[in-house]
Parts: sequence; C-alpha cells; structure tokens
Amino acid sequence: MDLCKEIISRNLRIQWIANSRVDTLDEERIHWMKKAGCWAISLGVESGSQQILDKIKKGIHLEQSRQAVELCRKHRIKTYAYFMIGFPWDNRETVNESIKFAIALNPDFVDFFLPYPFSGTELEQIALEHKLIGKERRVHAYSEPAMDTLYLSRQELMQFKKYALRKF
Repeated sequence: MDLCKEIISRNLRIQWIANSRVDTLDEERIHWMKKAGCWAISLGVESGSQQILDKIKKGIHLEQSRQAVELCRKHRIKTYAYFMIGFPWDNRETVNESIKFAIALNPDFVDFFLPYPFSGTELEQIALEHKLIGKERRVHAYSEPAMDTLYLSRQELMQFKKYALRKF
C-alpha cells in the first residue's frame, strides 16, 4: 500500500498488473492498488479441490479465492486465475472440481498449468517415491506433463488441460 500511495503522490499515472496470493487481498489493499493504476491481478488459485490444496500445503481455502475474485470485480480490476492439474493426488474428480471451480469463479482470464517436479523439491521426492517419474526423465516443454499422477497418465492430463481451456 505504501508503494501505491507513492505512485499516487508522484502523480505517475501508470497502468500496471500484479501477482498475488488470494489470502493477501483485502478491501483496503485493492482500493489503493486500483487508485494507483493496477488494472489486473494474477491469482494463484492452483486447485478447485480443497483436498488437493491441503496436500500441496497451499495454505488457502476455496472461499478465499472466491472472495479475492469478487473484490477485484467490485473494484473493476481484471483477474487472471492460475490453476495446476497433475499433482500426484489428482484424479478425474479433483481435476473436474478445478475446472468447475474455474468456471464458477468466472475470472477474466484463466490458465491451467502442469506441475513440474524440479530437482531437489518435495514434489520430485514424492514423484520418485511413487514412481510417477523415472530418474532419467526428459521433458521437451513445460506445456507437456512431466509426470503421471497416482490415478492419471500424462496423456490423460494433456486431454484434461485441453478440455479445461476449451470448457472455460
């Protein structure tokens, strides 16, 4: 908010966008962001399944995502919601929950990404432990799934990603 007030006090008249967690936005912060020229906020919603949010230790609840999008809408700030499908515990039900949640949130923009188990991360350890990736894996692009889930193949994840984007 101090940065927003400084932008205003210097009469900079700039247009800008921001990334945010859904649990850090409130009425006052959104007010100052809008007043300082913020026109869009990207939100890491990640999943429409509370079970998956808990498993990935996101530390948010679905209601916080709803509230963040509504606050932005109230202040006429565009929203870009980011979702991830393909966590080790994702199955047809949880992926469909994410798709339905994205539609219900009705952000201005949405994208569905696939998680990538970078070396040394907890996600890599989990993926190796459950044999969702091999030790010698090769991914050509981040748009391709790097691993299966416990319930879905990489091919199914690609189909879900395409379906999710078309559905939205």
